Amino acid sequence: MPRFHKIHLDVEEVAVGAVMRLLHTTPGVVNIHYDVDEIGYKQIKKPNGAAPHGNAGKRRRPRHYGIKGSELILQLLSKNETLRTGQLEDAFVKAGRGRGVASAVYELKSAGLVETTPAGYVLTRKAKDRLRHRKGA
Repeated sequence: MPRFHKIHLDVEEVAVGAVMRLLHTTPGVVNIHYDVDEIGYKQIKKPNGAAPHGNAGKRRRPRHYGIKGSELILQLLSKNETLRTGQLEDAFVKAGRGRGVASAVYELKSAGLVETTPAGYVLTRKAKDRLRHRKGA
């Protein structure tokens, strides 16, 4: 019957993961006891029992606007021939939104409604057709 030898290791906090990975993959290592009690971190509990993670439970309520950001960009581009990112951001701020236009522009580019030119963003033929038919309805 094999005889086991107990070895006690003290490892720096930054090296714990690498050492544990190495021990788990080393042949001949039978069992690993990880003393979590000796770490000494205080477990902070919130009043509602939630875990103490960063901004957990402090999320903002989603804002609701009368129109989606992509629709606002389509309206702006139908009035103007080309617009640059800064101009779109300024229009978003005037509409009471944040400056983030990237996701709305990405959505329109993925749908094939907006394309990028050296002058800025422009509507594609597909978008112009849709807007023309939408106005006529």
